[in-house]
Amino acid sequence: MRVALVAVLFFLSGLTGLVYEVIWSRYLALLLGSTAHAQVGVLAVFMAGLALGSALWGTAADRSSRPLRLYGVLEIVVGLSTAGFALGFSLWSQLYWSALAAFPPPHWMARVTQVVLCVFAMAIPTICMGGTLPVLVRALGLTRTGFGRGVAFLYAINSLGAASGAAAAGFVLIPQWGLDAPFVAASVANVLVGLAAIVLDRMGPALAEERATSSEPAHDAARDAGEGAWIRGYRWLIPLAAGVSGAAAMTYEVVWIRLCGLVSGSSTYAFSIMLTAFILGIASGGLVYTLWAPARARPLRFYIGASLTSAAVLLACMPFYERLPYLAGRLVWVARQQGWDFAGYQLANLGFWVAVMFPLTFVSGLTFPALAHAAAQVLPGRGRPVGAVLAANTLGTIVGTVAAGLYLLPWLGMQGTFYVAAGTTVGMALALLAADRRRSLLQIVASTVGVALAAVLYGTLVPGWDLRLLVSGEFRRHEGIGPDLSFAAYKGTVEQTLLYYRDGATGTVSVEQTPDDVILRVNGKSDASAFGDRETQLMLGHLGPVVLGSVRRVLVIGYGSGMTLGAIARHPVEAIDVVEISPEVLEASEFFRAWVHRVDKDPRVRVYIEDARTFLFRTPHRYDLIVSEPSNPWVAGVSNLFTREFFSQARARLTPHGALVQWFHSYETSDDVVRLVVRSAIEQFPDVRLFQSNQVDFFLLASMAPRQLDPEAARQALAHATDFALVGITHWETFAALELAQRPGLQKLAGQGPVHTDRRPLLDYWAARAFYAGTEASAIREMSFKDNDNPLLPPARMPVAALREWAQYQQRLGSFGQLSTVRFLASWLRQDPLDPALHRAAGEFLRKHERYLVPFQELVAVAAEPGAERTRRMRGLLAILRAGPQPPNERFLALLEPLLADLPAAEEAEIELELAELYLAARGYAQALALLDRSEGLRVMASRDEATRRACIRAAALDGLDRNEEAKAAFARCRPTAR
Repeated sequence: MRVALVAVLFFLSGLTGLVYEVIWSRYLALLLGSTAHAQVGVLAVFMAGLALGSALWGTAADRSSRPLRLYGVLEIVVGLSTAGFALGFSLWSQLYWSALAAFPPPHWMARVTQVVLCVFAMAIPTICMGGTLPVLVRALGLTRTGFGRGVAFLYAINSLGAASGAAAAGFVLIPQWGLDAPFVAASVANVLVGLAAIVLDRMGPALAEERATSSEPAHDAARDAGEGAWIRGYRWLIPLAAGVSGAAAMTYEVVWIRLCGLVSGSSTYAFSIMLTAFILGIASGGLVYTLWAPARARPLRFYIGASLTSAAVLLACMPFYERLPYLAGRLVWVARQQGWDFAGYQLANLGFWVAVMFPLTFVSGLTFPALAHAAAQVLPGRGRPVGAVLAANTLGTIVGTVAAGLYLLPWLGMQGTFYVAAGTTVGMALALLAADRRRSLLQIVASTVGVALAAVLYGTLVPGWDLRLLVSGEFRRHEGIGPDLSFAAYKGTVEQTLLYYRDGATGTVSVEQTPDDVILRVNGKSDASAFGDRETQLMLGHLGPVVLGSVRRVLVIGYGSGMTLGAIARHPVEAIDVVEISPEVLEASEFFRAWVHRVDKDPRVRVYIEDARTFLFRTPHRYDLIVSEPSNPWVAGVSNLFTREFFSQARARLTPHGALVQWFHSYETSDDVVRLVVRSAIEQFPDVRLFQSNQVDFFLLASMAPRQLDPEAARQALAHATDFALVGITHWETFAALELAQRPGLQKLAGQGPVHTDRRPLLDYWAARAFYAGTEASAIREMSFKDNDNPLLPPARMPVAALREWAQYQQRLGSFGQLSTVRFLASWLRQDPLDPALHRAAGEFLRKHERYLVPFQELVAVAAEPGAERTRRMRGLLAILRAGPQPPNERFLALLEPLLADLPAAEEAEIELELAELYLAARGYAQALALLDRSEGLRVMASRDEATRRACIRAAALDGLDRNEEAKAAFARCRPTAR
């Protein structure tokens, strides 16, 4: 019973430990940024604390007469110190930024400040957390023969708790309650675990009798049988093997994180799944070790066999890793066919990644208890051997994290990094074999040469991965891959040519050429292109200068292809700062030089490889314009550029008349996500306007002062934007007409609800869920133009030439979905009602809104305006209806009838006839007859052709009403024209 209760406590301890790790990384990313160096640094400090705690408390445990009470104290200290960090985070943040202001990067003291922050935040709790396993091993009073089994049991239980914590933090706690509440709740849980351990300790005897024997040399059946005797350096080889094992395991984890992002998408959920799957495999290995008696009989020899097996399994599996995007696509297809919701799919995805990683993670779970058991043969006590091995293993994970994350991936790529980890594992196993006194030099040389030859043969026979498959962004095929498409056929559909590929420290960047485009991808997600995103990239660059008129200093967040930067550089600005987190993106931009006019050589441009939030905090400059073009907010880490705090930072770095241009999208998202973004922005800026570049890409132009467009300044600014003619815009009025809404309309769109903040990151999770659904947000398209009465450019000021250009642009990009379009159609109808381009454009617009009367009522109101043009406008409306939805909407037609009375009799009769034909097409037979009767009652002399036309309309209407005899008579009058 006592052991079971301890297991429950240690399970909860593992759960809270991973909750801390996940949330700590997010807390500190708000201060240190999301760069690879910052992420690796945080993890390294976390692991260093665990390693130090393992070594210190492992020795202390053997000197304690009440180790369970000591364990309880450690858990309480963990809880209190972590709660203090969370509750004081705002204060820590202020102190940190104040200290960093004195030594802005790249000053060496800035790095020292960052390290001090991490140590201060995590040192006390991680040192205590590192001691929990060795202290509990001592508390359970394990016998020598049961030592390995007991360590494996505790290790497995704690790992299962850790897996549960990773899943809980990523799928429930942070999405529901943000960072603060789960962190403090975990702290409370740790305190309760500690108190429970102290109560449990009081229920049992002290272990004072163990203290006399804890310093005696260790002996057990394994050592008596001679394992320690026939291996040279047995004592120091064990921690070395533990370090190598930890380094290899962490290297595998780093590569799998990247591979998982390429295959399943780089969302926060994908990271949680990967972490959970990884730890589950380790827990499984620990559980199996408790049942595997041969493993415990010769632990170090077992470690050698397990290491060689793990390398062999990895090498056997690696040729199939290029199939992972295809297999993930098959899983998506099954999910769609079965109607799984988001939770069901994520559960299946977890199973998918458990299966992928299980062979190696399972072995990692076996090796730690084996090495701890081996250490117990040569080190005194019970806590000390576990602490020593755990410390060495954790130090190895630090080496693996730093080496793989910052050096091996950029130098060797994913496949090469896998090979290094496997080679290191095999090398350690060969070193242990070489230390075997029972083996001759010839046997050792033969084993080494055999392994080397096998490696050469493997490299010769096994091809490398087809990287095109890995970076294809298969996770965006929302319908999945059906069973009728084999892998060979799927591979045959890949037509792109890979121009650039690099596994960088921050992400995998690639450039591919398709038959009609050049595309930049980051972690498989398309983030820029030469043609597909051209309108968006150019408009991002030109919007600010055209609207603001005068821009001197600009900040661009995100380099991408460089096309936005190139657009800005065409204007007479004085300085342009660019912040890009990935140096590989800068390298890849070389393949877009034909479209950016060598902007990288522009002396006004200065590029910073840095996290954008960190840059905004430390830069001394104020900007007339900040352009933010991050990736999609469902991508992990990107949502930090959509928070309330980011908008506040940007506002603080703007000049009094400056503006922020923020990109976001309506594809693969939901209305709730769009509203969340808009709410977070309008909370910080008094003047916010919405623009569009195409049907799915939008921009918020936010500023502290209300904007007033200067036509002359806008004309001069657009004169510099000669590249915008490539997308069909040459008039400044056309550019301004791409505005969709102003603050009143955006407030109505946003509605009431929470905002996205640093410490309650809703957007990460809402956006990822919407991405899985694969839907498009429609709220923007359905915004009422009535809520937007303060446009930069009143439609009445647009000449017909600009209206035609605007319509051609909208039609080419399929952007006629927004209701605000009707303002310009109304102006066009007023100026040139018989323009065929107007009829086509307005007809297309009505086809998208055939169920709504409000847009058409605006056009009817224009036609009803008094004046000599009234008849022409009525004819224009009829032409629009003929170009609109077929059959016409009867409600639209009914709106025109009251306008007929004020027309001259001859024109009224003719228009009534045309309207009757439209009613006939709409099957409004009674209305068509009524209009015919009314027009005939005007007693206007009609030509023979017109009389025949009337008869044909009447015949068709009567036939539709089943008035057969009358229809026959009318058809008789209609036939001459038919002949």
